[in-house]
Amino acid sequence: MLMSPMLAETVHSGRPLLGSYDVEEEVRMIPAGYGVKGMFFDRLVIVLGPEFEAAAKTLQKPPANGRYVGFRDYPGGDFARLAAACARKVYPRLGLREGVRRIALDDFKVFSDSVVGKVTLAVASDARSVLNKVPFIYRSLAPGDWDIAAADVNDHIVRLDFRPFVGRWEYAIGQFEGAVLHYRPRSVIQVYELENGHVRFDVEHDPVEESRGSSLRPSAESSSGRS
Repeated sequence: MLMSPMLAETVHSGRPLLGSYDVEEEVRMIPAGYGVKGMFFDRLVIVLGPEFEAAAKTLQKPPANGRYVGFRDYPGGDFARLAAACARKVYPRLGLREGVRRIALDDFKVFSDSVVGKVTLAVASDARSVLNKVPFIYRSLAPGDWDIAAADVNDHIVRLDFRPFVGRWEYAIGQFEGAVLHYRPRSVIQVYELENGHVRFDVEHDPVEESRGSSLRPSAESSSGRS
């Protein structure tokens, strides 16, 4: 009997996620074969500044001389640690769920400046086409045993299925939002948690009914809520 999708959360641009999580517990759940390209680490090092020296002591594979090589693979667990450290530094009044989501927003700039990004965006004219290329993008820039599918639900929504999803899906939300916000003013993303780690994202890249007054970075900050 197939399990019906369970809606975990509906995420609107400009509305903060609540709650935090145990970073090291999340790191332990990331399989060794999952990594992230060095170009994405570089941005986090810049954000941390002098604090990177202390953060590097927690890493499984710290970079030689403190510098990451752009297209070299580094452990996904190390990336999760640094993303959380950046979230704590930049958004100290927010819970980690919202903090890492906001840190992830800027991944699209790193992607668009890369060779893979330039080739992808040369043929992708809108948010819908970029979202449909998420399986290719992940396999190119975040190596691992990914099983990812992308499909249009309708003209406004792209469905992304990860079987399973590895890491915190809040970070992925920020990445998808960053891609949509490159073309559109806002998005609505429904997250479904299914069996065996399967996570589904229904990304509404052109909301039919857009709420007034929402913005990318809300002024209200809260660290309470679901963990």
